Amino acid sequence: MNGTDKWRAGLKEMQRRDQMRAPERAAFYDEVAAKAFQVFALSGRLLDVGCGSGWVSRRLPPEVTSYTGIDPLPNDFERGKAEQLPYSDSSFDSVLCYSVLQHVEAPRNAVLEMSRVLRVGGTLNALVCVASKDPLFLNHWETEDDVWAIVSPPFSPMRFAAE
Repeated sequence: MNGTDKWRAGLKEMQRRDQMRAPERAAFYDEVAAKAFQVFALSGRLLDVGCGSGWVSRRLPPEVTSYTGIDPLPNDFERGKAEQLPYSDSSFDSVLCYSVLQHVEAPRNAVLEMSRVLRVGGTLNALVCVASKDPLFLNHWETEDDVWAIVSPPFSPMRFAAE
């Protein structure tokens, strides 16, 4: 199976998993959002890359003034890939990339696209799985340094949290 076929199969499996997430999972997402929002600097015009079902959009901190979600899977948000964002330069104050880079075909290109749509001084807020062998991931990184090699430049680490 080539990279594109693996990516498409992974998207179908993620969509299947997402459809199985019933409303009783709302408490789980509330807990995840509460922890993430303690670490992430979400404010102003927010772009949620790989928004999935849009669970973040229903739990936004008050500092966020507008929300735009994009995902390769069909949903209620804009459809598109992280590597080819359909937005103008400097369109957003903050970008959220929550557990997405391990699923994209070209993570470095995705990071450069997120940088392009961020205003000068904006923040990229990313959560990336490290040392995971999940078969749905197109990309596996063994260490934090492997991830930093993808995001810098143009970004430098501001903070890193792990449990």
